[in-house]
Parts: sequence; structure tokens; C-alpha cells
Amino acid sequence: GAIEVFTKKAVEMYFDNAGDCAKYLGTNSGEDGYFKGCMDAIGVGFMLDSQLFHPNYDPSKCLNAAHAAYHPIKFDTHWQRCWDLSFGGHCKGMAFDCMGQLNPPTSSLAMSDPR
Repeated sequence: GAIEVFTKKAVEMYFDNAGDCAKYLGTNSGEDGYFKGCMDAIGVGFMLDSQLFHPNYDPSKCLNAAHAAYHPIKFDTHWQRCWDLSFGGHCKGMAFDCMGQLNPPTSSLAMSDPR
């Protein structure tokens, strides 16, 4: 997934068992598959929080402080815009696009999304 959040106890359990996870589960999957398999194998439970992040290409969504992560933002100009918006670096009382045009425009990304 785009984000995984672990408790301190879960991370401690992982480090106590990381060698066995790599040995018996392999490392041929992505990090999310590897950690899910390992955490399941060592008895760490999980919760799904569907509000933790909302997948969207539009950096203006970074103004929504209810989400902890914004994904997928794959272009440096979009990432910078998201960062600036998240930390208050936007034009007060104006729309997010007061910071200039993005390249490529977000409208072209939504149309090319393979989902």
C-alpha cells in the first residue's frame, strides 16, 4: 500500500524476527507485501484505516489535514506544491493555484490513470 503505520511494539517484534521473515518468506514482493506477510506470521494484528490517506493526483488535496499521507504524487513540482500547501505556504484567502501552473497539469494525470 501507499502507507503502513506500525506501533513501537510491532516494530520491536519485527526486528526480533526479521531474519526469519527474510529467510522463510523471501524478499521478492514489494515492501507492503513483505511486511504484511511477516507481521501476520509473527502475530502482529492489523487495522485498516481508510481515512488515513485518500489516493489522488491533485496537490490541492494536500489542504485536507484529515489525511496523514497524499499519494500518488510522482512529479517534483506536484510534491513541492503538496508540501507547501500542507505547511501553510499558500496564498492566504486565495485558491491553491495562486502558486502557478503545475507541469504536467493534474487534469492530464487523471485521464491517464490506469485504475
